[in-house]
Amino acid sequence: MKMIIILLLFVPCLCFAGTEIEIKEIKIGMSKEEYEKIIPPPAFFDAEGKPQKVKPSNFTIAEIRSKHEFSPASAKYDDNEKLESFIFFFSPTDFSTMFDAVKEKYPKMTCRHSTVNNAFGAKFMDTNCTFKDKKSILQLHRYVDLETSTLSLSSHKTTSSDLKKKKERSRDL
Repeated sequence: MKMIIILLLFVPCLCFAGTEIEIKEIKIGMSKEEYEKIIPPPAFFDAEGKPQKVKPSNFTIAEIRSKHEFSPASAKYDDNEKLESFIFFFSPTDFSTMFDAVKEKYPKMTCRHSTVNNAFGAKFMDTNCTFKDKKSILQLHRYVDLETSTLSLSSHKTTSSDLKKKKERSRDL
């Protein structure tokens, strides 16, 4: 009986064993320096401080380019310059390719489907997918707006804070 109780205590931990969410080596808690080795910030100035032409980024996920040519992703850091959130913006026309790649890597990802409308009344099937580990939440959204999909990775702390802010905003209507 004691053995069963001990096993039940560890079962929730086993579901995350060996599973740390990462996107192209980007993971929550990595340093800003490590992140910028993967996705260098756009260089507006040369080493001497003179303005230079900014080069487009060649960063892709699942061979999909970002909608933002020069700064392919948005990253936020905590006070210790550790990554708290990462968002990659891409075209909804590439959603199926991104979905297949993420689902292959994280087969336990779950999705919700709903219908969204545009201003002219046209209906679109929206998909929002989520996968969690001990530190982070991976989210894949087909329509942030009708022209943008996102793949994001954020800490549980950041997600909780964002939900709290959203509730506060909705009370101010």
